[in-house]
Amino acid sequence: LKELLVGKGYTAYNAVLYIMVVYAGLTWTACVYISINFARTGKLPRRWMVRLLRMFTVVFYQVLYVTVLHLLLGPSHCHWLARAGQPIKYRNADFPAVVADCRRMPHLANLMIGAAFAVLHTAMGGLFALADVAFNPVTQHWLTAAQSTVEVKAWCLKTLVVLAANLLSGMWKLQAATLLIAAWWLAYIYIRWVSADAATRAFVLHQHPSLSVRSRLILFCKTAG
Repeated sequence: LKELLVGKGYTAYNAVLYIMVVYAGLTWTACVYISINFARTGKLPRRWMVRLLRMFTVVFYQVLYVTVLHLLLGPSHCHWLARAGQPIKYRNADFPAVVADCRRMPHLANLMIGAAFAVLHTAMGGLFALADVAFNPVTQHWLTAAQSTVEVKAWCLKTLVVLAANLLSGMWKLQAATLLIAAWWLAYIYIRWVSADAATRAFVLHQHPSLSVRSRLILFCKTAG
């Protein structure tokens, strides 16, 4: 997606960047509003708002976490670690013909806003990883995951990959080594991971070995995601 936007030009890229900034601000405002109302009344103010917010936040902070973070850090892709005297130092890698020095305005403003929201976006992604839940097919309610080690490790590694891709340009060997190690580790923890849904199915089947075929199919469908 980033490469597609880069091909559309500097103005189009910044337009999408600020659309994402506004979207993130709206989601945070909605989260604060719902939290304050729940703390005061003990009830959710508007269920449709909660469901809609959950859907958008899951897409924004989990499904598209890497994509959004990569776009927010695009203005920071400026060969910071290149050797002094090299013509590419401080030049934006995505728009080298437009931004010759990332330390100058107006690009500096875009860089600072993108970096600030990238920090907040990373924090939200981490909170979502910590607050991972699974569906309990027995009670038909959400079940807190026993532990979120895999999700948190994956979040850390994905964040490291994006940071290395955007901030370590100029030191190619260090950047390549960081990306390789992070990608290998991420693949390793995912391959050896038993998901919470699979663990839930195993636990329920162990506790209720006499479940009918129909109940087993319902259990599989409820935990298939």
